[in-house]
Amino acid sequence: MALKGHDLIGIAETGSGKTLAYLLPSIVHVNAQPILDPGDGPIVLVLAPTRELAVLIQQEATKFGSSSKIKSTCICGGVPKGPQVHDLQKGVEIVIATLGRLIDMLESNHTNLQRVTYLVLDEADRMLDMGFDPQIRKILSLRKWYVKDAKYVINYDFPGSEDYVHCIGRTRSAGAKGIAYTFFTAANARFAMGCGAQRPPSGHRGFQDRGRGYMAVLVHGAD
Repeated sequence: MALKGHDLIGIAETGSGKTLAYLLPSIVHVNAQPILDPGDGPIVLVLAPTRELAVLIQQEATKFGSSSKIKSTCICGGVPKGPQVHDLQKGVEIVIATLGRLIDMLESNHTNLQRVTYLVLDEADRMLDMGFDPQIRKILSLRKWYVKDAKYVINYDFPGSEDYVHCIGRTRSAGAKGIAYTFFTAANARFAMGCGAQRPPSGHRGFQDRGRGYMAVLVHGAD
């Protein structure tokens, strides 16, 4: 299922081999991708709720990825950042990370998620139980989803974060133009003009009342 590109939820007991169940397909996936260029982030991202689990996963990734010369690193708190930054700058195909330290590395521009095409949330239920839902949402929003030749994007909600504002413009790539339609509610409509929306032509209503909210048209791209 994983190798077919489908989303998958797996439930297994501790010690049943669930780590390899997603690591082995990830290694096959990496081998099928173009090699990393300088500045590229990882291809595989594994998120874990604790440092201890992240370390164990990375040990398995190193063991089974070595025959394919696939590099991995563990990005977690409680240890110095220096070696982790060094690994990221050298380039690694697999990153195993705890959420807080990964966000720190992304916001410091030590890595990016542009090449990530294989994402694993190990013990996802535990992450949610521990209250990590906001961090999970933030990490996916930090990925700039540039789709080649995309002309239109429709955003059905607007959390109001700066990261999401940036994602509204993901139709823009290499100077291309695109239009993003973003829906606002009365509570957050005031953010529209602050996130790059062009003022509408004279006589045109910039915010159209849809009864339950508003719609704003944002045009992105080089002039």
